[in-house]
Amino acid sequence: MGWTDAYAQPAGLEENGLMKPTFIRGALVLLVLLGQIISICFVLLSTQKQTALQFSANADIKLNDFARNVTETTEHFLAPAADAVQVGQSLLIGSVISANNDMLLERYFLAKLKSIDSLSGIYFGRPDGSFLFVTRGQDGLRTKQITMDDQARQVTYTQYSEFGPERTWLDEEDTYDPRVRPWYTSANQSESLIWTNPYTFFSSGKPGISAAINVVSKSGEHLGVIGVDVDITDLSQFISLANDDGSRTAIIIDEEQNVVAYSRGLYQSGQEKKGSDHRLFKDIDDAPLADLYQLGIAASNDGIDNTLETIKFSSNDVSRIGLLREFSVTGNDSQWFLLAQLPEAEYSGGVTDLFAQDIWVLISTVLIPGLILAALVMRLTAPVERYYNEASIDKLTGALTRTEFKHRIDKLAKNVRRADDPDQLTIAVLDLDGFKAVNDNYDHAEGDAVLCEIAQRLQGRLRDGDLVGRLGGDEFVIAMRTRDGTDFLDAMDNIRARAVRETITTSAAEHRVGMTAGVAVWQDGDSFEAVLNRADRALVDGKRKLKNRSYLDSNYGNGDSHS
Repeated sequence: MGWTDAYAQPAGLEENGLMKPTFIRGALVLLVLLGQIISICFVLLSTQKQTALQFSANADIKLNDFARNVTETTEHFLAPAADAVQVGQSLLIGSVISANNDMLLERYFLAKLKSIDSLSGIYFGRPDGSFLFVTRGQDGLRTKQITMDDQARQVTYTQYSEFGPERTWLDEEDTYDPRVRPWYTSANQSESLIWTNPYTFFSSGKPGISAAINVVSKSGEHLGVIGVDVDITDLSQFISLANDDGSRTAIIIDEEQNVVAYSRGLYQSGQEKKGSDHRLFKDIDDAPLADLYQLGIAASNDGIDNTLETIKFSSNDVSRIGLLREFSVTGNDSQWFLLAQLPEAEYSGGVTDLFAQDIWVLISTVLIPGLILAALVMRLTAPVERYYNEASIDKLTGALTRTEFKHRIDKLAKNVRRADDPDQLTIAVLDLDGFKAVNDNYDHAEGDAVLCEIAQRLQGRLRDGDLVGRLGGDEFVIAMRTRDGTDFLDAMDNIRARAVRETITTSAAEHRVGMTAGVAVWQDGDSFEAVLNRADRALVDGKRKLKNRSYLDSNYGNGDSHS
């Protein structure tokens, strides 16, 4: 029955002098439309004031999201520096690296600088004034070594290229004494990791902060202080990249108004030069933040009021909202402050004249069923996405699951098989050696920690486009594209060896495990299972010979191995 049929008049209605069907239908339509318009106008009238409040609340949310983003970005930038110091301390205390062995220390420092871009330098100072420092410069990595022999002092510099030491020279005029530097004095008075306030680095003349920690042997002997430098110009640049809008700004300062980081970048292009001092808050051209800072001063009788949360104020004749709160990272005993502000109107969306948009509101009512359906679809399909993630990513290690690894490698194999692609696809199955002892001697939590660390190390050694997955237990699989003619077995063995070269340190113990790999090359007509089986067979056969090596599938290379 159609719409007209449902509302057709009974037979003889017109003949009896009653209202015509056309009039009735028109009246019903008009009543429906009038009811919708009246309802909408009632809603608009009742919510007009609430809308303004909601828009203002939206600005508050945007401000707090921005402040949280700046905080998390800063913590993310500084976290590797703190980790490098703490790992170095553990290596020194555990005598994995002797405190007097500058050669091993130098290797560790060089490795950290190569792997962590946020580090400007890493060093170790001893109580007798001897010192080892590896820094990053425009012309590459450079080491500085101060040795003390019967009170005779010698300062030696070594410049590194990508191939190794390039040149070495002595500097008899160098007066540097690590024991009087801020990082040494602060760490020497603390039992935990410390962060310095901004200061000017001795060698580069650049502004920066340092993370340092005291190193005391198990017998109680003070071995020295290990620390890292972070260039706050780099930190500010990193924050500025995460801030996609210049109308909102944030700054981190210490109690003496030294700038730790600024969301617009600490220096403009070409402004920074060697020998420039660290910047003060008053030198930053940001009137809104300066006005917000003065509000913090005015609200406290002693120092800065750190409780200014989403305060409204005016600067440059623009209504703004801002916040001021304490900011700290792990090991920072000093008081740092985060100030953030944004123009209220730009982020409130603007309180528009809703009644001028009545026609669009009426039109939008037609879309409501579609919006409701879309919301329902999103809600119903949310579990599908969740199940997909659970099926794709190994919850423990973050590596791909076997199913997802197979799905991705099938696509990768199709690309490699193209006639114009010179690459070949190499698969390696890797199995930990000595892992069972970890679970037997400790618990599964320790075993899980070891697996997570191994997975991270494997992922860190692969290039974009390469794959790492977990087959189960302590068995992993990686896929890597290699140029035809290259020593892919050597490449795979290098990844394997680096993954287990360093001791794995957990909260309970230090673990050393090995890893054996079986390597196979994807050939025409192969399937994932076929290549995986060949690699697994090479692994099993290889383990019978000698563990902690890489073995090539005998069908391809007669069972060659690397160690």
